[in-house]
Amino acid sequence: MTKVDRYIGISLVIIAIYMIYFAFTADYNQFGNDPGPTLLPMVVGIGLIFCGLFLILGPKSKKGDNSTKDSDNETKQYKNKHLIKTVVMFITLIIYVLLLEYIGFIYSTLISLSFTIWYLGEKRNIRLIVFSIIMSIIVTFSIFFIFEKYLKIFLP
Repeated sequence: MTKVDRYIGISLVIIAIYMIYFAFTADYNQFGNDPGPTLLPMVVGIGLIFCGLFLILGPKSKKGDNSTKDSDNETKQYKNKHLIKTVVMFITLIIYVLLLEYIGFIYSTLISLSFTIWYLGEKRNIRLIVFSIIMSIIVTFSIFFIFEKYLKIFLP
């Protein structure tokens, strides 16, 4: 693991602790033996803690010495490109979570999923925009239908 991996691991553990804290302190309607809407954040939080601890405590990796300057330059460009994509996606997730509270599940999921599909696409053109909107509508309403009708779980 690199130094950046360790920082990511620390961030994951902090986010997981917040998720678990929020799950324990959340106020929600009780439905008999139903674990409620806090079960999933607890499970995800515990999984994030394990992943974060692995990144923090995992073995250190060493960079190879036989690389050329051209390949190092290409590697740096590749890493920078993907670092920017990672940061944009992280900001998108934060905005998505904030929008959930104000405009609800359907609208916030449609907006963030459409943007995510468009942003991560290789060729950003009108065809991809249409595809991202159609797919986000299908996925959002499928999730909504499954949770509301079959699982009887209320979404925000």
